[in-house]
Parts: sequence; C-alpha cells; structure tokens
Amino acid sequence: MRYSYQVANVGTPDLKTIQTRLELQPIVQALAAGKAELARKRAGQVTGGEASVIAQALTDSTEPTTSPAEYKGRENVQNLTNFKVDAANVGWRSPTYNRVPEDSVLLESAGEIFATGIYAHADARHEYALGGKWETLQGQVGIATGHSGSVRFEIRGDGRQLWGSPTVRAGEIVSFQVSLQGIQQLELITSQTVDGKTNDWGLWLEPKLLRTPE
Repeated sequence: MRYSYQVANVGTPDLKTIQTRLELQPIVQALAAGKAELARKRAGQVTGGEASVIAQALTDSTEPTTSPAEYKGRENVQNLTNFKVDAANVGWRSPTYNRVPEDSVLLESAGEIFATGIYAHADARHEYALGGKWETLQGQVGIATGHSGSVRFEIRGDGRQLWGSPTVRAGEIVSFQVSLQGIQQLELITSQTVDGKTNDWGLWLEPKLLRTPE
C-alpha cells in the first residue's frame, strides 16, 4: 500500500491523515460494497477523535428536511450540509453530500480528510434559502484527491457576488469567510476553467453557517 503524507518544517512526517484513513478503511469498504448497515456498525466501533466524526457523517443517511431559513434551533454554528438544498446540479454524476460519488467515498483534498462537504463537479450550482437568518459562511474549497482538474468557486447572495476564488488546482486548498448579513438566497457556484471540465471534481469543504448568539 502507498499513502501520501505531509512533512512539517522541522522534517517530521505528519501521519495523522494516514491513521485516519486506516481507521475509516473498513467503513469505506462496506459502503463501496453497498452494505450500509455494516458500515454503520463499523462506524460505531470508531471511538473518539477526527475519524469518529468522519465515520458518523459518512454513515448518516438522514435526508435534511429543513432549510437554513426554516431552522428554529438555538445552535449558532451549523454545518451547511445539515440543511435541505433548494436546488442542486453538478456537471458529472449526482449531487452528493459529506462524501464523493465514487468508491473512495472520503472527502479528501490536498492531503486532508474532511467530515462534511459538498461534491460540486464543475459546472455546479447549489442554492439554499437563508431567510436573512445567518450572518457568516465560512469553509474551504479544493479538488478531490485523485483528480487533476482546475475550477473556480463563487459565492453569491441574492444574485450578487460575495466572494470568488482564484483558479484552484489539485493539491490546493483555499479558505473563505463571507458576510451574509440580510441575505435571503445563497448560491454556491463551481465553474470550469480554460482547460475544460474533465476531472473538475470541486469540493466545498466543511462549509458552516454562523450567527451571533441571541
């Protein structure tokens, strides 16, 4: 087996991602085989740490029924993928959340594995009703590991651009934090670049909605 890893400035290898992947491997294998119940059982055996959070996200098959605009809970930080999407389309395969639509399953980009996120192969658009209830959207964007495309990401609110990324290529991660003050409708747009849309497996990674506590 061969695994990639990162090396710190002092020359020490960071094996965290390798360890997480090994812990998740039995769950990934079960999901790839279509054995959802077995995957959930194995996820329950992963206790503590980042791998446990990712395992629970991978095996949670609950479909969100509430939009961000309809949310009546008291939590002031919420994963965007906890909410119902108003409209979604992607340039290859089907809209997928908290995983990628291939046997590798894991939301992995630039040597990191993420618990939540949105698969957004260019050209893609995802729309959410906010109802003016949220103040900030933050997260990261990248290209799924194993794919060599290049894409641009854009966040729009009520039809107006709030943020745009540079061209993002494989191995790169770009962070964002955007004000949503008064925004009713949110759009996440992923676009192909001059090299076309082949391998443009864009990812919105751990996007979170935030608001000030009452």
